[in-house]
Amino acid sequence: MSKRFLFDASLRVRHSSMSAQQVVDIFDWNPHVAHSVHEQRRTKAGNELPGRHKETFVSFSLEIEDHRFPEDFLSAHLAESNSAEQLAIKRAIAAGCDVAYTFGISCPGDSGFELDANLIEAIRATGASLSFYIYGF
Repeated sequence: MSKRFLFDASLRVRHSSMSAQQVVDIFDWNPHVAHSVHEQRRTKAGNELPGRHKETFVSFSLEIEDHRFPEDFLSAHLAESNSAEQLAIKRAIAAGCDVAYTFGISCPGDSGFELDANLIEAIRATGASLSFYIYGF
């Protein structure tokens, strides 16, 4: 592992017709980003952009706490299969949402991490996907 391995984590939820508020209600969390299908696209400052959103998108920031690597974070979050978080994910998937644990990872040079078979099985059991965005600095 590299000496500096930084990451952030979020839970991203998409749906083709459900409103962002309906997704927020499933989780009962405060979203970092939320927009509903057919809403006007806007900049972060609120200015209009051309077009409308083609799907509902909600992103919830997840606290990484003292976890140093994505696999440590996932192991801790998936340890209790009936946690409020896991039950909310299952409700969202049952409602037709696509749910993904998403990681933004920054590292200098070469680095890596491993997701063992047990962790992959625990992720599969939630019905959620994994997304990784890796950036060098």
